[in-house]
Amino acid sequence: MVKFRNAHLSYALTWFAMALGTVFVYVLVLRFEGVWGKPFLPDDDDD
Repeated sequence: MVKFRNAHLSYALTWFAMALGTVFVYVLVLRFEGVWGKPFLPDDDDD
């Protein structure tokens, strides 16, 4: 008889953590580009 370990919970937590990380990085990119909220870096247009 072949038995496999039941690791469904750890797999689910891993995938949900990666999904939340992706959303976090997406929000950081939107903030950095100034699309959503104030940009992190001020515009230095001294021309």
